[in-house]
Amino acid sequence: RQHTLQFKKAMTEYSNDSDRHFFADGGGSSVSGFGDSYHNRVYIENTEIPVETATALIPLPPLQSGVVIGGEYTVDRLIQAGGMGEVYLAHICDENETVPVALKRAKFEGHEHYIRSELDVHLKMNHPNIIKVLSLTLVDGCIVLEYADHGTLSGLNFSDRAAGSKIKEAAGLLDSALQIICGLNYIHSKGFLHRDLKPSNVLAQEEDESVTLKISDFGIACFVGSAVVADGSQNPSPGLYSVGAVGRTDPLRTILRSDGTPHYSAPETASNQFSAASDVWSWACCIGEIATGE
Repeated sequence: RQHTLQFKKAMTEYSNDSDRHFFADGGGSSVSGFGDSYHNRVYIENTEIPVETATALIPLPPLQSGVVIGGEYTVDRLIQAGGMGEVYLAHICDENETVPVALKRAKFEGHEHYIRSELDVHLKMNHPNIIKVLSLTLVDGCIVLEYADHGTLSGLNFSDRAAGSKIKEAAGLLDSALQIICGLNYIHSKGFLHRDLKPSNVLAQEEDESVTLKISDFGIACFVGSAVVADGSQNPSPGLYSVGAVGRTDPLRTILRSDGTPHYSAPETASNQFSAASDVWSWACCIGEIATGE
């Protein structure tokens, strides 16, 4: 893990110095080394790769308010920006009614295929605790998703009685925990691992005077085969999967995003090993955070 963190630090410092984002343009499915002489070279699977061969990540220009996507979705504003994607609030006029939607697109040029892969995962999901996709295809490079009007669970603190929240009033801590684990169990039943579950990836939507929590962001989700569960009850040999074993072998995802978000990642993910239990660890971290505010 120390080597992995040093590698990320090296890539970050190189990126900051040059005011660009870089990833190594080489093969390999795991990080076994780290940056050495940050400005000169990096190692991937013990193979030295000159920084000069790295590929620059060029950010796409932001979508401006009022721009119409796909001839029907009018962009309102940016509502969330992650490491690899951006989410915009937009709306569509349907029979004199304005319907809000969320548009997710790649953050960098030439990365539409990552968004297309995420759409493929969304299309395999149909559960009340998973954010719904509203279009079967990309619309001008964007995934069209339902808009969750109560935002994410980030910053939510059930232990703070003074802070009012519709989620706290309508859902409660236990119900919130159960809703998230129900959505996660469904993801596993479809043979997928989410790999980046955290409060900012859980959205809240008001439905019939109640609040429904929905898991979002399948950007680094992996398909590992038949149904998987943390205790192995549906899979006689759930084991640990490696990044390379499930097809996520492109350098960008393998090196920079292979272990999700550190504060919510299970220990084994530091060495690119993960399972359904790793997702459950992340779920427990989410519940601990919203229960205590820490």
